[in-house]
Amino acid sequence: RVGQLKARELDEAIPLSHGYLGQETNGAGGLFKGLRTIPVIFDIIKDVEEICPNAWIINFTNPAGMVTEAVYRHTNFKKFIGVCNIPIGMKMFITDVLKLTEQDTLSIDLFGLNHMVFIKDVIVNSQSRFPELLEGVASGTLTAGSVKNIFDLPFSEGLIRSLNLLPCS
Repeated sequence: RVGQLKARELDEAIPLSHGYLGQETNGAGGLFKGLRTIPVIFDIIKDVEEICPNAWIINFTNPAGMVTEAVYRHTNFKKFIGVCNIPIGMKMFITDVLKLTEQDTLSIDLFGLNHMVFIKDVIVNSQSRFPELLEGVASGTLTAGSVKNIFDLPFSEGLIRSLNLLPCS
C-alpha cells in the first residue's frame, strides 16, 4: 500500500469533503491510489524482467483493475494477473444463504470491475435461484455478505428492485 494507511485516509476524506464517496478502487479515491501505485508496479516489473524474466506477477493490489490495465496498455510485460477477492466473497455468501452443499453445482453470472461488481443470475443445479436472493436482499431479510472490516448496511429496497441486480456489499 503505497502511502500506507495515511494515504488511504486521504483517499477517503478528500472526496467526502466534496460530497463524494472515496474508496481505494472506485471514484476519486481509486484514482488517487492508482496514481500512487502504478509507477511502483512498473518498477517491480522492471526488476522482474531483469532478475527473473520467466516469472509471473499475481497482483492483489488495489485498484486491481486499473493497475492490470495500465500494465497491459503501457508495458510489454504480459505475465501479469490482477485478482480481487470480492467475487469469491459473493460466492461464499450465496453458498451460505442458500445452504448449498458440495453436491450442488453453482454458477454465478457476475460482471463489473473492482468493487463495483453485480450479480445478474445465480444458477444452482440448473435452476435460477436469483429471484429468491433478490427478494431476500431487497426485503432486508438477507444482508449482502460484507467483509469483516466493513459493517453490514442494508441496501435500499427501491435500489435493489430497480436495478434487478445484486451489487457487492
